[in-house]
Amino acid sequence: MSKICDDLRVAILQYAMQSKLTKQLPEDGNAKDLLERIRLGRASQNRKIREISDDDVLFDIPKNWRWARFGEIVDFNIGKTPPRAEASYWGDDIPWISIADMPENDILLDTKERITNKAFREKFGTKICPKGTLIMSFKLTVGRCSILGIDAVHNEAIISISPLINDDFAFRDYLARVLPFLSNYGETKDAIKGKTLNSGSLNNLIIPIPPLAEQKRIVEKIDELMVCVDDLEQSTNALTALKKAFSDEIKAALLQYAMQGKLTKQLPEDGNAKDLLEKVRAEKETLIAEGKAKKQKPLELITDDEIPFEIPGNWRWVRLGEVVTVLGGKRIPAGKKLTKENTGHAYIRVSDMKNNYVSTSDLQYVSEDIYTGISKYVINKENIYITVAGTIGRVGKIPPELDGANLTENADRLVFSSVDQDWLIKCLDSPIIQNQICDATTKVGQPKLAIKRIEALLVPFPPLAEQKRIVECLDELMQKVDIIETLITSK
Repeated sequence: MSKICDDLRVAILQYAMQSKLTKQLPEDGNAKDLLERIRLGRASQNRKIREISDDDVLFDIPKNWRWARFGEIVDFNIGKTPPRAEASYWGDDIPWISIADMPENDILLDTKERITNKAFREKFGTKICPKGTLIMSFKLTVGRCSILGIDAVHNEAIISISPLINDDFAFRDYLARVLPFLSNYGETKDAIKGKTLNSGSLNNLIIPIPPLAEQKRIVEKIDELMVCVDDLEQSTNALTALKKAFSDEIKAALLQYAMQGKLTKQLPEDGNAKDLLEKVRAEKETLIAEGKAKKQKPLELITDDEIPFEIPGNWRWVRLGEVVTVLGGKRIPAGKKLTKENTGHAYIRVSDMKNNYVSTSDLQYVSEDIYTGISKYVINKENIYITVAGTIGRVGKIPPELDGANLTENADRLVFSSVDQDWLIKCLDSPIIQNQICDATTKVGQPKLAIKRIEALLVPFPPLAEQKRIVECLDELMQKVDIIETLITSK
């Protein structure tokens, strides 16, 4: 398991315990009342539990939370191992759990060993741990938690935990998430000898207790983020990216998977990209016939040797120039200068073009006399820009307030219809396209990306409906990556 992913999981749990993943709502009430319910419900108080002093507190918690000792809020039982030398104790009757059987933060459904009914009577007094019980290891592998999906018993390195209040299993599920973290945290960890807790140190573990309603929200948020970490960990590319440069590389890997059709399902009702391609071609022919676009030279046919990977059967490989028209920007005349005075004619430079957007913090303008000569070299909000000199290959859209702005000669605009704008931006940002852009950039003199080379870029082209689903899926995943990046950066 990757150390980086382990660090992410620890960071998520730490944020949860410090109330940084959930909001405190007035209607939740106060954990003080919850602890009072627990106290009143106990038959007798646990005398092994120490008072909590200011020195014991691990970190700040919200005002409506409370610190409590583990032994105050649960009953727990330590298991047994029947003598190995007694053959009559080992058989096929009752599941017997060792730490090796315990899935981490998951449901336990089977065990490698079982004991006989005789051992169950003589060594366990017929006391079973029922399905749904939370168990935790407290020796060697300290803090591993599982929930029983079967009735079973367990060995002496494991405790079975019964929260004294467990409405809808809320307390159980909360403890299952936080005990792996808290049993190895701060002063608690200093008390562990030989990586082993004992009944005394277990009783005196301190636990931050939110109201039950917030416990449920914490569990939901932890599970949501842990799934994201698990998904990232399953990908070798994602792990490599985590080690190199978390956000950029992970996002690049997700874009690449999206362009291979691996993030979305292909649905029959989407139709075929071949039909969409015919529609796009017909629209371009109409514009040419109306004099709104120039007829372009035929693009080279795509050969089998060029195709880098397989795509779904209803997608098509196309040249970018088949689905977009590429038009250049315009340099301002020699001897003329831009101005910061708002003349009504914004001039977008490469320095204004950031990652998928245009910054207006240092926007400059052209005067009316300059505008007259370059007025047709504009870019609209429906287009996409691509930088072709300086920082080459940066793409994005134009904000509505800059619709119709003049465009620098160091960028081109992509004009299209019947293609999803956001999908096209993500496609152009993906490694499959960015690598081609790198290869296609002129290396002699000042690097430059020519229009004909942009038109020749090889693009995996899905049906329009799937383009939109790809955008939705990527937006959701990118948001999760941003959350986890914030967590790991903070840690």
